[in-house]
Amino acid sequence: MLLYSGRVLKIVTKDIYVKKQDFQTPYSYCGIAAPGSAENDSVWKITRILVAANGTITTAVATNVKWTDRYTAIYT
Repeated sequence: MLLYSGRVLKIVTKDIYVKKQDFQTPYSYCGIAAPGSAENDSVWKITRILVAANGTITTAVATNVKWTDRYTAIYT
C-alpha cells in the first residue's frame, strides 16, 4: 500500500509464476513455471532442498523438467 497526498493507492500485481511445493523425506521440492503451465509440461524449474541432521542445507536445481518428474529429475 502506498500513501500519496493522504490518499491510499492500491498496487496490483499479477502472479508471474505458478508455484508448487512438495516434501518427500528427506527432500523439499519447490517448483516454479509460467502461468498456465501444466504439471506434465517440461517447463518447470525445481529446487530440491535437503536439510541434514546437523543443520547443513544443500540445494540443487533442475530446469526445463516436468513437475511430475521431480523425484527422478537430474539436479545440479
